[in-house]
Amino acid sequence: MVGRKIGTISLVGLICILLISFYMQTLFSLSRQSMSNTQRVEEVEKKISQYTKERDAVKEQYDERYLNKCRITAYMIEKKPELAEHDTLAILSGILDIKSIHIFDETGKQIATDAILGDFVLSEDPKDQSYEFRSLLKGSAYHIQEAREDDTTGEYRQYIGVTLCDSQGKAAGIAEISILPEKLEETVSNMQIDKILQGVKVGKGGIIFAVGKEDGKFAYHPDSRLIGKDTAKYGLKKTQLSDGYAGFIALGKNDYYVSSLETKDYYVYAAVPAGMVQGKRLPITVASVLASVVTLLFVFVLLTVSMQGTEGEEPKKADASGGMIDIEMPDKRVRRTSSASSRWENRIVKWSEKTPEQRMLVVLKILLSVLAALIFAAILMRDQVFDSSSIFVYVLDGKWARGLNIFAFTSSIMIVCVASVVTMLVQKLLQILSKVLGAKGETVCRLLHNLLKYMSVILVLYYCLALFGIDTKTLLASAGILTLVVGLGAQRLVSDILAGLFIIFEGEFQVGDIVTIGDFRGKVVEIGVRTTKIEDGSKNIKIISNSDVCGVINMTREYSYAWVDVGIEYGESLERVENVLEKEFPNIRTHLPNIIDGPFYKGVISLGDNSVNIRVMVLCSEADRIQMERDLNREMKLIFDKYDINIPYPQIVLNQPIEFQKATAEEQMQAQRFHDAQRVMAGGLIEDDDEEH
Repeated sequence: MVGRKIGTISLVGLICILLISFYMQTLFSLSRQSMSNTQRVEEVEKKISQYTKERDAVKEQYDERYLNKCRITAYMIEKKPELAEHDTLAILSGILDIKSIHIFDETGKQIATDAILGDFVLSEDPKDQSYEFRSLLKGSAYHIQEAREDDTTGEYRQYIGVTLCDSQGKAAGIAEISILPEKLEETVSNMQIDKILQGVKVGKGGIIFAVGKEDGKFAYHPDSRLIGKDTAKYGLKKTQLSDGYAGFIALGKNDYYVSSLETKDYYVYAAVPAGMVQGKRLPITVASVLASVVTLLFVFVLLTVSMQGTEGEEPKKADASGGMIDIEMPDKRVRRTSSASSRWENRIVKWSEKTPEQRMLVVLKILLSVLAALIFAAILMRDQVFDSSSIFVYVLDGKWARGLNIFAFTSSIMIVCVASVVTMLVQKLLQILSKVLGAKGETVCRLLHNLLKYMSVILVLYYCLALFGIDTKTLLASAGILTLVVGLGAQRLVSDILAGLFIIFEGEFQVGDIVTIGDFRGKVVEIGVRTTKIEDGSKNIKIISNSDVCGVINMTREYSYAWVDVGIEYGESLERVENVLEKEFPNIRTHLPNIIDGPFYKGVISLGDNSVNIRVMVLCSEADRIQMERDLNREMKLIFDKYDINIPYPQIVLNQPIEFQKATAEEQMQAQRFHDAQRVMAGGLIEDDDEEH
């Protein structure tokens, strides 16, 4: 029996260890891979930062140098307007080492240039490249345009303009130069995303790719055939296009674990095959399980050997003052559990009274509580405990996509731990306050205790549903519609379900308890979603709707008392009877092994018409109480017969004296004769077969 119990518990323990180890190794593998991927994207970020600094430095040099050349050009045109003609401007362009010079009048029309194009007018469309220079006609001193491909020539050019002023200092036109910034073009070319990403390695089988922020297309991919293709067609979702994203994505026919980086124009992803991440966790999981098997086998042998000598021993009776009782389950197994009063009154059951299973549950509860407290502390001190690139920080930040994944599961565990610790601390505080406050204060504290329990469960459930991608707002709206439907047709069903949940949460009774509901007494065999089933001593099962369960008397609050009231004749010596009972009580305890404590002599309870009535009590399980009263009656009859203690026959009278007064004289005489005959038979004065009586 012991071996079977330990073996079952060990098997369940191994399964739990396997699942927990597999889950933890998955997290650690993801964390390690996230850190590795983060290092790769940080390399990309450093390269982009380096190129950006270099480009800004070159751009600053170009801007300062050529702005001065443009100012020289404007100064010369202002002093000698006749220089604004093709040949002269061409000579000036050669001297200043620029591509071309363009002169515009106060209307924005080109009046001179050394370029081929002529009759050019500054555009009034904000989308056109030349529109920006119209600001010079409105009073701006100069304008430096970013280098880019020219709208007309297609060359990589940069335009710089300076305002021409008349003698009164008013804007009279524009002097504009164009340059070919070869070094800047080279620097910008090196900053192309394909040049930056080509040298980045992401481990064995890993890739790095970039997605354009504006169009959502592949800007770079090791497979050049994908460049320019829409990422949505290859499985990349919009929710996965974000900075700092870490998770699994489906890209074509392959699954990857990725970490992302957002730049000015792109989302850059470091990706490794999902199989590589998941493959790393299996060896460590197997090693953990094998170590657990060895440990459990060792514990199994120790417990089996140490408990072999106790299997044949008679179980010790429980202390009546303790919080543990024996109950019979529906399958006839006798289980030891906490009494109803200890459940409601938060009494601490002694360790010596607990069953091995309960001790194991206590240890497990302590371990889970410590784990929840550690997780709670780690969340509060996340910056000191976790590295910034850790998967746990990523989970806490909540940047992952909502849905059925390991991140949602881990976040839910964290939320449950935090809610459990906070709820436990507040409940302990309320419990302490209830002991120092008055009766009203204790009532309020107990109410808040239960309210906090329900609210925490509801809020945690609501939050976790949102983490798993369920639209809780829509769910609440649907719940409102459902409430209307329920109110119209299914109100009773929902009432039964809610009542069943409250029965379980409040612990009013549980399977195996003996209860009285209304006028029906029996053992609870099942608490269902809609109904509760109770079995009486005749094996009849009463099915009660949960919403109809009211006025419950839980008979397993503590051990029950069984008693018998016995009458002795007035002529009998009461002291002799008491001495006899004191002498015989140990024998009764021996004859009735189900007695937990007693018997007790409780004294004279009443002085009857023809007897002195005394009471004898024993402590027993509620399940044994009725049979115990029958057995006690038998034992008392045997004891009284053994010591010639007379038990008088009960006096026979009419149930209702008023009816006796209304009877005729003949009916009254017949009743009196019958009463006298009973008294004579009790005294043994006539034979039972005398038909005259």
